[in-house]
Amino acid sequence: MGTRASECGESGVASRLTRRLVAPDIVTVEQMRRLEAAAAAAGVSERTLQATAARGLAELAQALGIEPRRDTVVVLVGPGNNGRDAMLAGAHLARRGYRVALYLGPRHAVEPDELQGLRAAGARLALHAEAGDQVLDVLDGWLQHASLAIDGLLGIGARGALRSPLKEAAERLNRARQERRGTLRVLAVDIPSGIDADDGGVEGVAVQADVTAALGAVKAGTLRFPAAEFVGELICLGIDLPPSASEPDAPRVLDPAAVASLVPSRDPAGHKGSMGKVLVVGGSHLYLGAPILSALGAARSGCGLVALAVPSPVRQAAAVAIPEATYLGEVDPERDPDGAAAVVAERLGEFEALLVGPGLGRSDNAGRFVRALLSTYLPATRTPTVVDADALYVLARWGAWWEQVPSYLVLTPHHGEMSRLSGQPIEQVAQENWIAAQRAAEQWRQVVVLKGPHTVVVVPRERSWVYPRANPALATAGSGDVLAGLIAGLIAQGADRWDAARLGVVAHALAAQRLVARRRWRSLLASDLCRELPRVLRALAKAAAASTAPHLG
Repeated sequence: MGTRASECGESGVASRLTRRLVAPDIVTVEQMRRLEAAAAAAGVSERTLQATAARGLAELAQALGIEPRRDTVVVLVGPGNNGRDAMLAGAHLARRGYRVALYLGPRHAVEPDELQGLRAAGARLALHAEAGDQVLDVLDGWLQHASLAIDGLLGIGARGALRSPLKEAAERLNRARQERRGTLRVLAVDIPSGIDADDGGVEGVAVQADVTAALGAVKAGTLRFPAAEFVGELICLGIDLPPSASEPDAPRVLDPAAVASLVPSRDPAGHKGSMGKVLVVGGSHLYLGAPILSALGAARSGCGLVALAVPSPVRQAAAVAIPEATYLGEVDPERDPDGAAAVVAERLGEFEALLVGPGLGRSDNAGRFVRALLSTYLPATRTPTVVDADALYVLARWGAWWEQVPSYLVLTPHHGEMSRLSGQPIEQVAQENWIAAQRAAEQWRQVVVLKGPHTVVVVPRERSWVYPRANPALATAGSGDVLAGLIAGLIAQGADRWDAARLGVVAHALAAQRLVARRRWRSLLASDLCRELPRVLRALAKAAAASTAPHLG
């Protein structure tokens, strides 16, 4: 793997690295230890792994835009492997002409002969003594003139709150970063010091990173809150783990490079009928907008035709919002659930994908309609179906529903909906995340898209895929409706359900990120996403054609 990196975040930092590690695993500390042990058994020593990690860290530091002979890099070295990785990266940078200053905490991971080599390379050293204030004052002075700080204070095996003097060093680093406001960036080695690498807990002080370089695999705690707030952009660096060092059941990072090749192709001789047709079933007298947003998401995915099966008030609103849509006859499950189900069933075979649920309402009649559609009519056509929003509410009130419906559904719950479906407290769903989604997918025999700050896609008997970047701009009404429509639209164009789910999650997230970054918005509306989706899908398709990871900044 060398010094490859994966663009887990999409700010463009990783795109400036020359080589990449695509779709790294997400592991616990115990699993990472097993990977390292397997590497040692295969003849790859710990020192070799560290040397590779250090080269990757130095390359990443340079990709952050620092300049030789001009910029100062402060390296904070503590005990353990992360401290040693940071120190070796600092030595690389010193030899390449950077001004390097090393804060060496007590029990630091630097050996005497290495100290001499660092001095020979021009690095400045601050050796920690018991009376640590003087050393911390030196660190303060360095940080006031540095462009980059590398955090190697603690490693993945550390537990509990940071203790003195590392606690004070982390506090000084955070304060300098805050005061410098973007002119001092922090690169964390593997994890920001002070977080729990497994459960994402933070007790007391933790280093606030701008970029975290996960080494070999992403540590589970960096994708759990509150630790995720300290990670910044997540970059995944390979460390030459041999093929025998693997965790076959570990979740994987879902990034643009992992899905770029999944964008459906556009047939030059195609027409609207050959590009796929989506049927959106939903809406009610109280919820007019949800099915319209889903229809827009499907249409912007590139499918050839979107039809709506909705009540009359929704039809009137949709005629203005999406004039390209077509309609089935009158479909109003709240007033006539049996008649509505019959109308949908009569036309269902004409469509390559079905989406049911957005804005449907939670009345008893709506529940009756969903149960009839999924258990009685859908098996006749075997139409791939996305189940979202109020249709998920119906499932949660329908005992052993997974034994009564086909096994080719895509379920798209958020944490609250998953809590109702699984019977688990919402706090447990949020904390377990991919574990909860995996368990549900296996029990229900369905593709599960668990929406949240780190959205998860799970296929039964397959790995979980986790999107590694939280974006609060998506915390807005209707964004899930757009995602459900997007996934349905991709299915209609021929994508497998699981591929459509993975691609949809990434494209949806990137659309939000691009809008916020380009327009400098603090937040967005769900409808804003729809116009951006074709641009994102086009960029992904071009990247796949060029056999490169996409730069979507």
